[in-house]
Amino acid sequence: MKFNASKCKVLTITRKKTPVNHEYHLGDVNIQRVQEEKDLGVTITKNLTWDSHVMRIVLKANRML
Repeated sequence: MKFNASKCKVLTITRKKTPVNHEYHLGDVNIQRVQEEKDLGVTITKNLTWDSHVMRIVLKANRML
């Protein structure tokens, strides 16, 4: 199975103020580092706070109103 590097992302989950960031490669391509990612409808952030997830749900609810 081949991975598509453009669809792969790196999310480091930690509460440290200065985390160790390692650069990941898939073949010759650097994998993009993100601060948050939506997976199975839940937004996961680098420090596991719910702020971003709740804000997206509130914005969606307000649009429906």
